[in-house]
Amino acid sequence: MDAADEVVLEYVAFRGFNEVFRALNAARADDATRRGAYDATFATDALLKPIQTLDHAALLDAWDFLSQRFFRRLDAEMTAHAQALERGVYRAYCVAAVERGERAKATQLLTELARRDAADATTKPPSAPKQDAEVVWALYDDDDRPSKPPPVDARNGARWREWFAMPHVPRPDRDPLFAPYFKREWHDALVLSLRNFLATVFASAPPPKLLLLQTWHSSQAQQKLREELQSARAEREALVEDLVRTRATRDTLAGTVRDLLVAHHHGHRASPAKPRGGLFDDEPTDADDARKAGADAVEAARRGGDNAALDALCAKAGRYLDLVRGGG
Repeated sequence: MDAADEVVLEYVAFRGFNEVFRALNAARADDATRRGAYDATFATDALLKPIQTLDHAALLDAWDFLSQRFFRRLDAEMTAHAQALERGVYRAYCVAAVERGERAKATQLLTELARRDAADATTKPPSAPKQDAEVVWALYDDDDRPSKPPPVDARNGARWREWFAMPHVPRPDRDPLFAPYFKREWHDALVLSLRNFLATVFASAPPPKLLLLQTWHSSQAQQKLREELQSARAEREALVEDLVRTRATRDTLAGTVRDLLVAHHHGHRASPAKPRGGLFDDEPTDADDARKAGADAVEAARRGGDNAALDALCAKAGRYLDLVRGGG
């Protein structure tokens, strides 16, 4: 965990997020429990705090994070639970806003939710989620279950249309539609269900990607790959060194062949007996062929080049020597 924290701190410092850096350091110092797993209570409090402060943007951000990170891969039944609890959380926010006399705050949240619903309607087919009360009731433990379930909103299909009217109702706590949500029993049931649901989801959630990356980096398979990579690099360096030596040997060989050819030509010029026409013979027999082959070999030796050029040089030299020796 400490190594992962250091990586996060390093990145935050790199991005220049000074306040985040200080806050994270302070949080680490206060983390006496060394929490190493997702905490349902902590996540529940993160959702309840924006309701207490009437910060609808923070509430939406918190739920969106949970939805994107944890709820996207749930099965159909658990997805229905998540959707029901999401509606419950937003309704609790509206209730809190009305109770504190901040009805405009409720209208702001409802307007954003309606906008999101309208956007989703253009891309997703309509769904028929379970009733909120039914889902919340199902999440109770037997020992904690109240004597009777919370009331059911039978018009759940138009989930926000009626709620737009709530900020304008003089006493929504006495309205048959909204009154159940002002009861303490409903709020307690929502909080308990939310905590139980998050605990269930977190129990099967994979660890953060950063920890997975660290685990992957330190795994035996990765260590083996790093060893193989290091071995391959060493082998490549050895091959490069061998190639340098080969090129040096090739250049030396090319120079030696050139010197031999030149010496052989001079020897034939100085010799009174010129068998079968050397490079400088005037005999019309094989002299022309020998001179041409010798000239080609000397020119190839002077040019040098790669391995293919060296092979060609050797072939030309061999052809010339065969003609001079009388091998045709």
